[in-house]
Amino acid sequence: MEPENSTSEELTASSNYCTTTDKVDLECEVTFNKKRLTIVCISDTHSKLQLSDLSRIPPGDILLHAGDFTLRGSLREVHEFNILLGHLPHPVKIVIAGNHEDCLEVPSASLKLSRRLHLQKNYGVSEPHQILSNFIYLEDQSVIVSGLKIYGAPWSPLFYSTAFQLQRGEMLARKWRKIPDDVDILMTHCPPYGICDTNIQGQNCGCEALLHELQTRLKPKFHVFGHIHEGYGRMEHDGTQYINASMCTRKYKPDNPPVVFEIDNPAYKLRERVSVKGLASASNGMNH
Repeated sequence: MEPENSTSEELTASSNYCTTTDKVDLECEVTFNKKRLTIVCISDTHSKLQLSDLSRIPPGDILLHAGDFTLRGSLREVHEFNILLGHLPHPVKIVIAGNHEDCLEVPSASLKLSRRLHLQKNYGVSEPHQILSNFIYLEDQSVIVSGLKIYGAPWSPLFYSTAFQLQRGEMLARKWRKIPDDVDILMTHCPPYGICDTNIQGQNCGCEALLHELQTRLKPKFHVFGHIHEGYGRMEHDGTQYINASMCTRKYKPDNPPVVFEIDNPAYKLRERVSVKGLASASNGMNH
């Protein structure tokens, strides 16, 4: 079944969304037949978006959500978010968790029997992340979409001891070192230090270890994040476009509009090269 609102001219294939958290690269079977792709970025919606608000989210080929889609991290909020995103027409939707998604951080082996029974009875699944059926969920892993490598990680510096948070320094650095060198679009929940990360007190709240990786090793075309609501906006530095896509303001009102960008479609470029090569070979054959 093709995703809603897609056409055969736009897509050559489609698949059910992968929501595994096995830390391996995923391959999305959606391939776009167009030169440029439109990417729509949102973050930190905190269960504040309703069906009536979805008209505010512009159309596009890929929707990215950089975490904190719940407020209290409950299974019910996760379930409601999954339903909400199912109403959006974007052919590919990719989501990471944030520090509010407590229920997604619990390791499978640590789930109590009562929680497993609750999941099975109310949602028909055995693990919390299996609720997320309407989009690709990334947790320290990447997915290839139409030739683009998109990597997602939920971590942020420790503050109030909420979900997916670690001490600054080596603990976070180990997570960021997992990001592949050839990533095209990087999704993290927290910003790098000093980039769209200033809070209401004027403090930089981003991660120094993440900034180090971006300065010394990683060169993504785009880096999408949220977490610091007051840092909403975008900036360019050293060839990378940085986007803080937090929709909620500091007062948790979803007033900030989504951020949209375009990127070249590697799959289309590859097909063009193959076509040109094929034509050249055919022409040479006719000349013999």
